[in-house]
Amino acid sequence: KSSTAAMMSSYHLHRFLMFPKFGTLTRSMQSTTPLVFSFVSLSFKKALAVLWEPFANIINTSVWYEDYLSLLDDYGNRYGTEFYNKKKEFIKFFNKNLNLSPLPPAWDALRGDTRVLGVIDELGLFPPPATLNADNIIGGSTDDDLYNPDDENVENVEDDKSKRANADEAHKSLTNSLSTVQIISASLMEQGMDAVPTGIMLGVSSPTSHTDKVMRLLRESKTEIGSESILGSQLPTWEVNPSISRESRTIKLAYARNAEKAERDFGANPPRVHSAFIKDTIIEKDIFVGPR
Repeated sequence: KSSTAAMMSSYHLHRFLMFPKFGTLTRSMQSTTPLVFSFVSLSFKKALAVLWEPFANIINTSVWYEDYLSLLDDYGNRYGTEFYNKKKEFIKFFNKNLNLSPLPPAWDALRGDTRVLGVIDELGLFPPPATLNADNIIGGSTDDDLYNPDDENVENVEDDKSKRANADEAHKSLTNSLSTVQIISASLMEQGMDAVPTGIMLGVSSPTSHTDKVMRLLRESKTEIGSESILGSQLPTWEVNPSISRESRTIKLAYARNAEKAERDFGANPPRVHSAFIKDTIIEKDIFVGPR
């Protein structure tokens, strides 16, 4: 999953590097406004190792990027100007006003930037909001529940000591910061400009429960309005990774030990209730017997 996210991110960067300097095409943004690519995981260390380093390796080994950086080096030497700065923990392209870096999952670090890409790894494992119940779920308590993070009953308490964003706070902070570029991009397309890159939110995650953020986003992607802007994909491990088989020893053993946990961890299908006193399999097999 993380490798796929890194590859998608490198292509998104490619599009912005090949596109005219974004701020020069509109009056809605200053030409000096930096556009930000942010890579976020459960900790800064994980964001660096799982998302940023695979992404940076693509930049370092891709022939296209090697040629592009060589071109910037050549013009930089000619004009005595630094066109980019590439370090272990960040990359900046001054010629396009693009800043790229991994970030910690802290609400103060996720706010304020004008982003063109937000990537969250393992969003389903982020801590949930303090309150999550049927009163703040859109539609009540049906199978198509959509959690509403803006409901006044939800206690999205920001811990000033840890400043760690919960799942909804992290996702909302990143998606809100994409709005400026998304609106401008749509406007440029309406004016007849072709292939304008826009702001993209990218999330890759294993699910933990039916109500975690990634599962709620998946359900939202299947609604009439949500499907217009969200692409949701739910695949088991053996379909995501073609080198792994459903009949592999590791997966068969996991299902034999605990089918519910294996279905969550490998099948990408989390349970609706954790540690239920009465399992649904008991109801099906031991209570309802016979043809009726």
